[in-house]
Amino acid sequence: MPHYRLPLPFAYESTGAVTQFTNALEPEARSRPVFTFHRPEELIRLVGLDEQVRGLLRNMPPLIAGHLWRVQIDSIQNLEASLAANRPRSLIQMATGSGKTFTAVNACYKPENRHRRKESERWRPFDYEELMKRDKANLDIFWLKDKSLEDSDDLPEPDVLAQEIADDLQTALEQFTAIAEKLKG
Repeated sequence: MPHYRLPLPFAYESTGAVTQFTNALEPEARSRPVFTFHRPEELIRLVGLDEQVRGLLRNMPPLIAGHLWRVQIDSIQNLEASLAANRPRSLIQMATGSGKTFTAVNACYKPENRHRRKESERWRPFDYEELMKRDKANLDIFWLKDKSLEDSDDLPEPDVLAQEIADDLQTALEQFTAIAEKLKG
Protein backbone atom coordinates (compact mmCIF):
# COMPACT_ATOMS: atom_id res chain seq x y z
CA MET A 1 0.00 0.00 0.00
CA PRO A 2 1.43 3.43 -0.88
CA HIS A 3 2.32 5.60 2.11
CA TYR A 4 4.03 8.88 2.93
CA ARG A 5 6.20 7.28 5.59
CA LEU A 6 6.04 4.71 8.33
CA PRO A 7 4.79 4.99 10.91
CA LEU A 8 1.99 7.08 9.43
CA PRO A 9 1.95 10.60 10.95
CA PHE A 10 -1.83 10.89 11.32
CA ALA A 11 -4.43 8.59 12.82
CA TYR A 12 -8.20 8.78 13.15
CA GLU A 13 -10.27 6.71 15.58
CA SER A 14 -14.05 6.75 15.68
CA THR A 15 -16.84 5.24 17.76
CA GLY A 16 -19.35 6.35 15.17
CA ALA A 17 -20.40 9.21 17.44
CA VAL A 18 -17.00 10.68 18.33
CA THR A 19 -13.96 10.93 16.07
CA GLN A 20 -10.47 11.43 17.51
CA PHE A 21 -7.43 12.65 15.56
CA THR A 22 -3.78 12.13 16.49
CA ASN A 23 -0.94 14.05 14.86
CA ALA A 24 2.18 11.97 15.61
CA LEU A 25 4.35 14.86 14.38
CA GLU A 26 3.44 16.80 17.53
CA PRO A 27 5.67 16.54 20.58
CA GLU A 28 3.89 14.35 23.14
CA ALA A 29 1.24 13.45 20.55
CA ARG A 30 -2.24 12.73 21.89
CA SER A 31 -5.65 12.34 20.39
CA ARG A 32 -8.18 15.13 20.31
CA PRO A 33 -11.79 15.24 19.15
CA VAL A 34 -12.52 16.54 15.66
CA PHE A 35 -15.85 17.24 14.00
CA THR A 36 -14.83 16.06 10.57
CA PHE A 37 -11.91 14.50 8.74
CA HIS A 38 -9.23 16.88 7.51
CA ARG A 39 -9.05 17.71 3.84
CA PRO A 40 -6.00 16.21 2.08
CA GLU A 41 -4.62 19.70 1.50
CA GLU A 42 -4.60 20.35 5.25
CA LEU A 43 -2.77 17.10 5.99
CA ILE A 44 -0.19 17.97 3.33
CA ARG A 45 0.20 21.42 4.92
CA LEU A 46 0.72 19.86 8.36
CA VAL A 47 3.36 17.48 7.04
CA GLY A 48 5.20 20.39 5.42
CA LEU A 49 5.45 22.52 8.57
CA ASP A 50 8.88 23.00 10.12
CA GLU A 51 7.29 22.70 13.55
CA GLN A 52 3.82 21.65 14.65
CA VAL A 53 1.48 23.83 16.72
CA ARG A 54 2.18 22.19 20.09
CA GLY A 55 5.92 22.56 19.46
CA LEU A 56 5.47 26.22 18.59
CA LEU A 57 3.53 26.76 21.82
CA ARG A 58 6.61 25.65 23.74
CA ASN A 59 8.65 28.43 22.13
CA MET A 60 6.40 31.48 22.12
CA PRO A 61 7.94 34.76 20.95
CA PRO A 62 8.93 37.00 23.82
CA LEU A 63 6.31 39.26 25.33
CA ILE A 64 7.18 42.93 25.04
CA ALA A 65 5.43 44.20 28.13
CA GLY A 66 6.01 47.96 27.93
CA HIS A 67 2.35 48.81 27.36
CA LEU A 68 0.84 46.16 29.66
CA TRP A 69 -0.04 46.26 33.34
CA ARG A 70 1.58 43.78 35.73
CA VAL A 71 -1.66 41.74 36.03
CA GLN A 72 -1.86 41.50 32.23
CA ILE A 73 1.77 40.41 31.95
CA ASP A 74 1.27 37.74 34.62
CA SER A 75 -1.91 36.48 32.93
CA ILE A 76 -0.26 36.16 29.51
CA GLN A 77 2.87 34.51 30.93
CA ASN A 78 0.78 32.02 32.94
CA LEU A 79 -1.34 31.24 29.88
CA GLU A 80 1.77 30.64 27.77
CA ALA A 81 3.28 28.40 30.47
CA SER A 82 0.06 26.37 30.55
CA LEU A 83 0.02 25.98 26.76
CA ALA A 84 3.73 25.08 26.70
CA ALA A 85 3.02 22.34 29.25
CA ASN A 86 0.45 20.86 26.81
CA ARG A 87 -2.54 21.99 28.87
CA PRO A 88 -4.68 23.52 26.11
CA ARG A 89 -7.70 24.41 28.25
CA SER A 90 -7.13 27.67 30.05
CA LEU A 91 -9.07 30.27 31.95
CA ILE A 92 -7.86 33.80 32.56
CA GLN A 93 -9.67 35.38 35.48
CA MET A 94 -9.19 39.10 35.96
CA ALA A 95 -11.09 41.76 37.86
CA THR A 96 -13.46 44.19 36.18
CA GLY A 97 -11.54 47.02 34.56
CA SER A 98 -8.22 45.16 34.53
CA GLY A 99 -8.03 45.00 30.74
CA LYS A 100 -9.24 41.47 29.92
CA THR A 101 -9.94 42.24 26.26
CA PHE A 102 -6.60 43.98 25.77
CA THR A 103 -4.88 41.05 27.50
CA ALA A 104 -6.66 38.51 25.28
CA VAL A 105 -5.72 40.39 22.11
CA ASN A 106 -2.09 40.59 23.19
CA ALA A 107 -2.01 36.91 24.15
CA CYS A 108 -3.51 35.83 20.82
CA TYR A 109 -1.88 38.15 18.35
CA LYS A 110 1.35 39.42 19.95
CA PRO A 111 1.10 42.77 18.17
CA GLU A 112 4.79 43.54 18.67
CA ASN A 113 5.68 40.49 16.53
CA ARG A 114 3.31 41.27 13.66
CA HIS A 115 6.15 42.27 11.32
CA ARG A 116 7.39 38.64 11.34
CA ARG A 117 4.06 37.22 10.19
CA LYS A 118 3.69 35.94 6.68
CA GLU A 119 0.44 36.38 4.84
CA SER A 120 -1.35 33.07 4.37
CA GLU A 121 -4.77 31.59 3.75
CA ARG A 122 -5.40 31.78 7.52
CA TRP A 123 -3.98 35.20 8.29
CA ARG A 124 -3.76 38.42 6.36
CA PRO A 125 -3.80 42.05 7.42
CA PHE A 126 -6.47 44.46 6.22
CA ASP A 127 -5.99 48.19 5.93
CA TYR A 128 -8.69 50.71 6.75
CA GLU A 129 -9.71 51.26 3.12
CA GLU A 130 -10.24 47.52 2.55
CA LEU A 131 -12.39 47.24 5.66
CA MET A 132 -14.52 50.24 4.70
CA LYS A 133 -15.26 48.75 1.25
CA ARG A 134 -17.08 45.84 2.91
CA ASP A 135 -20.84 45.75 3.07
CA LYS A 136 -22.17 47.23 6.33
CA ALA A 137 -18.70 48.14 7.59
CA ASN A 138 -18.85 50.43 10.58
CA LEU A 139 -15.91 51.17 12.85
CA ASP A 140 -17.80 53.66 15.02
CA ILE A 141 -17.61 52.58 18.63
CA PHE A 142 -20.05 55.13 20.02
CA TRP A 143 -22.13 52.25 21.39
CA LEU A 144 -19.30 51.42 23.83
CA LYS A 145 -19.76 54.66 25.70
CA ASP A 146 -21.18 54.15 29.19
CA LYS A 147 -23.93 56.74 29.48
CA SER A 148 -23.98 56.39 33.27
CA LEU A 149 -20.50 57.96 33.37
CA GLU A 150 -21.42 61.08 31.40
CA ASP A 151 -22.35 63.05 34.51
CA SER A 152 -19.63 62.69 37.14
CA ASP A 153 -21.95 64.32 39.72
CA ASP A 154 -24.07 61.14 39.66
CA LEU A 155 -21.17 58.78 40.41
CA PRO A 156 -21.18 57.02 43.79
CA GLU A 157 -18.50 57.94 46.31
CA PRO A 158 -15.20 56.00 46.00
CA ASP A 159 -15.84 54.12 49.25
CA VAL A 160 -19.23 52.95 47.93
CA LEU A 161 -17.64 51.80 44.66
CA ALA A 162 -14.87 50.01 46.56
CA GLN A 163 -17.42 48.21 48.76
CA GLU A 164 -19.46 47.15 45.72
CA ILE A 165 -16.32 45.70 44.12
CA ALA A 166 -15.36 43.93 47.35
CA ASP A 167 -18.88 42.46 47.65
CA ASP A 168 -18.78 41.25 44.03
CA LEU A 169 -15.36 39.65 44.57
CA GLN A 170 -16.52 37.99 47.80
CA THR A 171 -19.58 36.55 46.03
CA ALA A 172 -17.40 35.27 43.17
CA LEU A 173 -14.98 33.69 45.65
CA GLU A 174 -17.85 31.93 47.44
CA GLN A 175 -19.18 30.63 44.13
CA PHE A 176 -15.77 29.31 43.04
CA THR A 177 -15.25 27.71 46.46
CA ALA A 178 -18.60 25.93 46.09
CA ILE A 179 -17.63 24.74 42.59
CA ALA A 180 -14.26 23.49 43.86
CA GLU A 181 -15.99 21.55 46.66
CA LYS A 182 -18.40 19.94 44.18
CA LEU A 183 -15.51 18.96 41.91
CA LYS A 184 -13.71 17.29 44.84
CA GLY A 185 -16.73 15.03 45.21
